[in-house]
Amino acid sequence: MSPEQPKQIPQTEKAGESVPTHQTEQAIGKIESIVDRCRNGEICDPDDIRDIISSSPLSEMNERVRSGTVLSFKEMSSTAGTVAREVLDLDSEGTSEEGGYAKLLLGRERAIKQAINGYSRSLLMFHNLGKRRAMIDPDKFAEMFQKVDTERSRNHDALINSLKVYQSALGQLNLMGASEHIDESKFFPKQFLTDRDEIRDWAVVTKLREHLEYVKSHHPDYQKDLDTER
Repeated sequence: MSPEQPKQIPQTEKAGESVPTHQTEQAIGKIESIVDRCRNGEICDPDDIRDIISSSPLSEMNERVRSGTVLSFKEMSSTAGTVAREVLDLDSEGTSEEGGYAKLLLGRERAIKQAINGYSRSLLMFHNLGKRRAMIDPDKFAEMFQKVDTERSRNHDALINSLKVYQSALGQLNLMGASEHIDESKFFPKQFLTDRDEIRDWAVVTKLREHLEYVKSHHPDYQKDLDTER
C-alpha cells in the first residue's frame, strides 16, 4: 500500500452496514483543515471543499441531496418546524393526538443535529487516530479505537431512530390532514431509512455542506453560483 493511501482502521460492522472508507475519513480531515484555516482568518476557497466532496465516495449522496432526491437536513428542519407550529397554534398544550405528533417533530432538529455532529466528529477522530497509529502503544491504540467506534455506532443508531420518528410523526399528521404543508417531497425515501450506509453518507454530507456554507459566508466576493443549497 502506498504512503498516500495508509491502511484504513477496521471499524466494527453491524449487519448490513459497511464501515466508512478511508477516503471518506480523509475527505472529512481535509475539509476540517480548510475550515480551521478560514476560522483563523486565512484564505480558503469554497471550490476546494466542493472538489474534495466530488472526488470522494460521498459525491453521489451529495448530488442526491442537492437535487432533492433525498431530503436535506435544511428542508427537513423547515418542514418539522412549520408543520409543528401550524398544529400547535390550534393546540398550544399539545394534548391532542395531533399535538403529540407535533411535539415529536419539534424535538427532531436538535436530536438529529446532535447525532450528525457526533458521528462526523467520530470519523474525524478515526482519521486523526490513524495518522498517529505508529506512535501509539498497540494496547492503548486498541482501547482508543474501541472508544471512538462505540461512540460512532451510538450516534449512528440515534440518528436512524430520530429520522424514523420524523418520518412516522409526519406521516401520521398527513393521514390526519393536520397540515397543508405536507406532501411527498417532505418525506425520506422508504428504502433510505432501512439502509445504514445511506444514512451514514447523508449525515457526513450534511456536515460537509454545513462547512461549505461557512466558508462561503466568509467570502462575500465569491461570485460563482455554487448551488441553491437545500
